[in-house]
Amino acid sequence: MIPTSQDEKIKQLLLKAVACINNADWTSAYAILIQVLNPSPVKQQSQPGLYVQNAWLYMGITLVETGQYEEAILYLNKFLSHQNQHLTGRRFLAFALLCLGKYEQGFKALLYPSNGFEKRTFKMPLWDGNSHKNGTILVYDGPCNDKINGDYGDGFGDAIQFVRYVQLLKPHFTTILLQCHERLLPLFETLPYVDCVINRDNPVALADVRLPLIHLPAIFKTETNKIPFTEKYLDARKIAVKQGFKIGICWQGNTSHFAHLKRNIELKELLKLLDKKPVEIYNLQKDPDSEDTAHLALHNVVHLPERLKDFKETASLIASLDLVITVDTATAHLSGALGIPTWVLLPFAPDWRWQSKMLWYEKSKLFRQKSLGDWSHPLMQLEKALSALLKTGI
Repeated sequence: MIPTSQDEKIKQLLLKAVACINNADWTSAYAILIQVLNPSPVKQQSQPGLYVQNAWLYMGITLVETGQYEEAILYLNKFLSHQNQHLTGRRFLAFALLCLGKYEQGFKALLYPSNGFEKRTFKMPLWDGNSHKNGTILVYDGPCNDKINGDYGDGFGDAIQFVRYVQLLKPHFTTILLQCHERLLPLFETLPYVDCVINRDNPVALADVRLPLIHLPAIFKTETNKIPFTEKYLDARKIAVKQGFKIGICWQGNTSHFAHLKRNIELKELLKLLDKKPVEIYNLQKDPDSEDTAHLALHNVVHLPERLKDFKETASLIASLDLVITVDTATAHLSGALGIPTWVLLPFAPDWRWQSKMLWYEKSKLFRQKSLGDWSHPLMQLEKALSALLKTGI
């Protein structure tokens, strides 16, 4: 079929919308997508073609990222009615449902579609929930690829959050194998209920069934009032650190993550808040750039790069601290899973697990933007909370 001038116009608008989405310019993305989806100035087809379907997807993503979850669900369901195995569409539908507290529907939408998405080849079938008393299960994390036009995969934080469920598999299987990214390998090797931890790049054949980590909440019928091991489920050996009240800071997540622009904060803003406080500050940010490294030195922040090379080493550092202040990144999950008080700085429309009430980590506290991109309110609230904490000496 020869593309029409209308098709070309829609295509160009969508390219602009995607560029805005990738730059976290939600206002511009919304305005462009409205042009595509409204009858005027670009007339919508009665039988929507691929461009219009993609506009529904991008509008759904934009609405999720700006906290308009009910409306996002309408657009994402429209898109999925035409492409029901599309991973990114399913993921954002899941995120919208989970943000609304609809855990049963949300975790069902998080299940990998049956269209050959998985990059690794497995010979064993997916576990259906039935017991295999003398059997072996392989549990594994998903690919970490968060680009808008590619696979929306599972990150380190997802793996740390959902590994809590693995111990619930013990009554159902004799042997539990866990396959993960090499940076998680040393940390997960400390789990007493896992029989063998395997690098994600190594093939695994000796298992009866398999299951992605991200499927576990659905398998165990997780609800907002039925989340296991919220107090603590990871352990780490403490290291020798300075005397006094010790705070670890992390201001930036994975820059390849789709939402990194809205999640991250400037280091200098965080250090300004901590200046003149009677605390020892420890860096938890892996591989800070040269500018941030200079700021760390200027403010006498303890930087121990050897403790940030993998998650086990970072866990030992975190376990030795009194408080962690972080943005939404794997550090927040690691600290919460270790049972360390964790204060999470959040954007206006945070990820589904960091909504108004902290359900997954009992010792975490949330500080959320009141308007898009404005960190002034959460930073002010955090400073008040820290001053009160230091005053009480707790």
